[in-house]
Amino acid sequence: VMSRDEGFIAASRTLQNNVYYCPLEVVLRRTPSRLVSILGFVGYPVQYDDAAIARVAVELLSMLAGRIENLVQVLLQFGGASFLVTLRDGVAEALDEALQAEGSLEGSQSSGGGGGAVPPAASLVKEIMQLLLVNVNQPCMPSITPLLLGFDVQREVEQSVLDPNSTFTVLRV
Repeated sequence: VMSRDEGFIAASRTLQNNVYYCPLEVVLRRTPSRLVSILGFVGYPVQYDDAAIARVAVELLSMLAGRIENLVQVLLQFGGASFLVTLRDGVAEALDEALQAEGSLEGSQSSGGGGGAVPPAASLVKEIMQLLLVNVNQPCMPSITPLLLGFDVQREVEQSVLDPNSTFTVLRV
């Protein structure tokens, strides 16, 4: 759904001149508290719903990271530094739980038989990996990828210390 909003908006503008629709990122930027609340679901426990909520939150984060150039600054301004830590920890926890669920699923499939469908945990792992790659061609700081890798996005890269052994990040997982 989120990947189709731009096409829908373009099509609706050609059909109705008096109705104006906004892309999702514009709506969420107008209400930053909602943006922060929604993105807080990236750390939703995988075991409760087979990773569906965390996967959708990671998909949304990935889409927003690609569409909002200064997403980290917006999140820092309206969620604070503690929210950035929560977001970083939530993505790392979701990746860790999804990898563990995927590993236990593979073990049960090898012993009893399996299906051909992609397990939800594997889908979440894929979404997180795509999220890490979404900003590869963007300036390094501050963007979502350095944040999730554990860099201090309030400083320059050269001043930031990266220590995956002391901070729980996707690098540590």
